[in-house]
Amino acid sequence: MGGRKVIKDLITKQGIMIDITNACVNQCGNCMRFCGYHDDPFFMEFEYFKKVVDSLHDFDGQIGIIGGEPTLHPDFVKMVEYIRDTYPHKKEKGFVRQPISDVNGYIFNNNVDDVGKFKLFTCAKTQQFYDNFELIDDVFESFRFNDHSQGTRHFTTLVDYKDLGLSDGEFKMLENDCWVQNYCFATVTPKGGFFCEMAGALDMLYGGDGGFEIKDGWWKRYRKDFECQEQWCAHCGARLGLPMRLDSENKDYVSKSVVDNLKHTKRIRNNDYKIITKEEYQKNWMKWREEKSKKLDLVDEICVDNNNPFFRPQHISFVNKYDDILKQDDWVICGDYAGKEKYVLDFMNNHFFNIGCLYYMEDEPIFAVNVKSNALKDLTKIDMNPWGYYDLQKIVKINNFEDDVLKATDEVMSVRGIMDVSVAKQKAELMKKIRDKMKCST
Repeated sequence: MGGRKVIKDLITKQGIMIDITNACVNQCGNCMRFCGYHDDPFFMEFEYFKKVVDSLHDFDGQIGIIGGEPTLHPDFVKMVEYIRDTYPHKKEKGFVRQPISDVNGYIFNNNVDDVGKFKLFTCAKTQQFYDNFELIDDVFESFRFNDHSQGTRHFTTLVDYKDLGLSDGEFKMLENDCWVQNYCFATVTPKGGFFCEMAGALDMLYGGDGGFEIKDGWWKRYRKDFECQEQWCAHCGARLGLPMRLDSENKDYVSKSVVDNLKHTKRIRNNDYKIITKEEYQKNWMKWREEKSKKLDLVDEICVDNNNPFFRPQHISFVNKYDDILKQDDWVICGDYAGKEKYVLDFMNNHFFNIGCLYYMEDEPIFAVNVKSNALKDLTKIDMNPWGYYDLQKIVKINNFEDDVLKATDEVMSVRGIMDVSVAKQKAELMKKIRDKMKCST
């Protein structure tokens, strides 16, 4: 049952999360931020957020912005702008520029790695996500989109090992099986800094004493410095062999003492839980552990619905006069589109676009622009030359390259299932062609 101790020194963590809110549009089962337990969600104060960002100026790892759903925060835009203005940096990854018909395909090859300085974790199901995608794409080098529409499985975490019949010594020996330590970051909540994402979330849930005071270099800590925070490990099931629950089930697996200790919380009051008994655990822990290992070994899962309305134009207007562009509220088609309206609408409605770009069809003098674009924000009128308002990298020619590659991808994927690791790698290789093509076109 293990033996090597893998609780990592905070200073060596590959990343630090900033938990800006636990408000969420979902109420998933087994949420590791315990959304659904709190009657009133928290929203990190903007001044505190700035303090956190400033404290990480010499942190070499990745910085993640997460919730709940971070785009629900009323100051989300201000926060992202502060990152942009405080950490001017060259993106190591490509931008989302070319129209994307298969959002899952794009995510598959672009969101599973931890490249670059900043990463956004979002369900991509809010208006603020849609309205500010240009800013999001300009600042965040990696994304983790998950709208929970495709049956994502969440690990059980809200369990006390003593309820399952384990001794202190047995629990200690399982330390190397902690998937949170192996795969996740440190974290900052409104109550301070923590060596572990689960420790921060559990401190919020149970009303703990808080974490490290946020000041310059607060994260330069070793295990001896946060031994008091390890108390939360006893309330966490991440190192145990426990069942996974589909997010759509809207219930948590918990152990009995959790129900007793959290009976005042909304989810327990509403009976949105299932108790794992000692007998169930002792009978099934090996099978559950193997299922957990298989999930962790996957390259990635399908995480979003390609028909998510926040990945598609919400309104498209056709205009004859360029000055009429600014009178619209979303996507605008202008140019020589007469007789081609259906073709243009079909293309627009079946692709994901960056609102900050000007799209054009070279063979047809047709332009697609979005009035939310920063290039058009302060304009009172627009002339016959829309090109002049956009940065060169945000002028994008529409082409069919992606569709050709996706057709080849579909042929591979029809042979075997998406959950097979070898097939996942094949898909990733095919999707790499899209990313390389995107780099060439910007």
